[in-house]
Amino acid sequence: MLPIRANDPVGDASQCGRAYDESSRACEALRSSSFRGPQEVPMEFVHEVTAYLENKPGRLAKICSALAQEKIDIRALSVMETDGPSVLRFVTSDLDSTKAVLTSIGTEYRITEVLEVPMENRTGALAKLLEHLAEEHINVEYAYVSTGTTPGKSLGIFHTSNPKRAMQVLAEPAASGDRSGGRRPLHSR
Repeated sequence: MLPIRANDPVGDASQCGRAYDESSRACEALRSSSFRGPQEVPMEFVHEVTAYLENKPGRLAKICSALAQEKIDIRALSVMETDGPSVLRFVTSDLDSTKAVLTSIGTEYRITEVLEVPMENRTGALAKLLEHLAEEHINVEYAYVSTGTTPGKSLGIFHTSNPKRAMQVLAEPAASGDRSGGRRPLHSR
């Protein structure tokens, strides 16, 4: 049986004839109601880098250029203006190399564990995810989203009040109907 992998081009059973001729079992898995579709990179905890930058032209470019020079991919990035230095938060493809680059250019940083969640890049996907967390009384302290490497996907970065519980909640299959066990979400009270 051919494995159904994260980057398989087949997104539904209608294309089985072309892509999976040699494996009817793989096609059956795609057609079955229990199959939830091909998955991108699984949800996981990743290390986020936070740096505080002087809010002047070229500061962000210096960091991004130094990372690019070392062939380090920036998977997601957020920059926020504050009264003091700007806050730069980002996730890269190689944490150790990222730390070495930042040290070499004299940029102070700290590392935080965050939850990386692949999502559908469509209207309402983020709202649904956030509602699911709210139903379980998990606060999102900050978040940002980037485009995913797979077409139609995006990548959410979440720092929550209870990261391990957030991962459990988001990993649960979406049940039809009430998922909250009778509890109303906080935002509806």
